[in-house]
Amino acid sequence: MENEIKKSMLINADAMQVWNMLTEAESIRKYMFGARVQTDWKPGSIIEYYFDQGDKEIVAVKGIIIRAEAPNYLAYTLFPTTWNILDIPSNYLTVAYQIQPTVDQTELTITQTGFMEVAEGGKRYTDSVDGWKTILPVMKEVAEKQVV
Repeated sequence: MENEIKKSMLINADAMQVWNMLTEAESIRKYMFGARVQTDWKPGSIIEYYFDQGDKEIVAVKGIIIRAEAPNYLAYTLFPTTWNILDIPSNYLTVAYQIQPTVDQTELTITQTGFMEVAEGGKRYTDSVDGWKTILPVMKEVAEKQVV
């Protein structure tokens, strides 16, 4: 198991379109398995991902916004609330999004770290690798359809 997952992709959109894909609730719902996100995107604020479970909505993932600098950089922590692990800072992963304009596209680099330090790190690593394989192409598609 590695301690970090790092993925980059070129998106046929400008940096603000990519930023909007990362931060607008309706865009997130499209690539994040139908999740409803709640946050104000300010450093120190809580971020929660709500999923439907039967007839109720649950917070399945939560974290804290670390940095939000539109349209260049976003970082926050993540904790799986439905797992049977302690909700303590050392069990939170960090995900960061670096948005870098190129000549006619935007490069999005996603870095997720902390797997070797958290409980269930191996399973969380495998689940994250699988998740990014599914999410990345949809993120690209959503960003490219954004209208600024």
